[in-house]
Amino acid sequence: RDGGAVVSTGPLHILDSTFEHCESAGEGGAVISFLGAALSVVGSTFDSCRSSAGGGAIASLGSLTVQSSTFTGCLSQGPGGAIRAYASDNRLAPQDVSVSVVGTRWTNCTSAQDGGAVSFRSGHAEISNSQFVANA
Repeated sequence: RDGGAVVSTGPLHILDSTFEHCESAGEGGAVISFLGAALSVVGSTFDSCRSSAGGGAIASLGSLTVQSSTFTGCLSQGPGGAIRAYASDNRLAPQDVSVSVVGTRWTNCTSAQDGGAVSFRSGHAEISNSQFVANA
C-alpha cells in the first residue's frame, strides 16, 4: 500500500506540515503523488518516515518542488531514503518530469538501494542552498 499519510492523483500543495513516523508497505512513507500530478512541499518536516519500495518520506511520479523543508531519519528499502521522484507507468518520459529543491536539509536518511537522501530520475533536477548530513 502506497502513501502512509497522503495519496494524491492530482496537483497537491503541502504547506507548513509535519509528518512523523509515517509508514508505507509500498512507495512514499508519508506522501505519494501519482500519474504525473505536480507535488509541492514548502516549510514541512518529515521525521522517521519509512517505505518498503521507495521514497522513505515522499514518492513523486511527476514533477516535484521542495522548499525550506527538513527530512530526518527517513528510511527506504527501495531508491531514495527520503525522496524518490521519477516518470511513472511509461505515461511520462523522464524529460517531462522536473525536480526543484531549495533550502532543504536531509539528516540520517538511508536507502537500501540508490540515493541515501534522494533518488531522481527526471529530465531536469536542481538542488540549491541545501544540506546533506550523514545520509547513506
